[in-house]
Amino acid sequence: MLGRTLAVALVATLLVGVALGAWAQTSQSDFATTDLNDDGVIDREEYHRRMMDTMFFADTNGDGVLTPDELPDADPAAFQAADRDGDGKLSSEEFTQARFGDFEAADQDGSGTLSPAEVDAWR
Repeated sequence: MLGRTLAVALVATLLVGVALGAWAQTSQSDFATTDLNDDGVIDREEYHRRMMDTMFFADTNGDGVLTPDELPDADPAAFQAADRDGDGKLSSEEFTQARFGDFEAADQDGSGTLSPAEVDAWR
């Protein structure tokens, strides 16, 4: 249950544009949880998996999309910007595309991975 609560809190935070910073603030264990191969960095595949897990847990009605009701703390403008087809819902594709903008911005050295220092600096 704590994992589900954390995931819902993370998705709300993600949509207000401070995903990586809040993620870094939660604890080192969140970074370690996302770093599936324990190599000390988060690559795009690991980040994608984390975002899909986050979406799954935030999708409280299990319909495969996120609505503003499922993300009550989300900034409406950020939600609308992520909702590319304008249907009032975020598909998994819309959600991950929006989140990868943050990944790219945080990847300061262009390596395609996020180090703990890059996540901390993104705050």
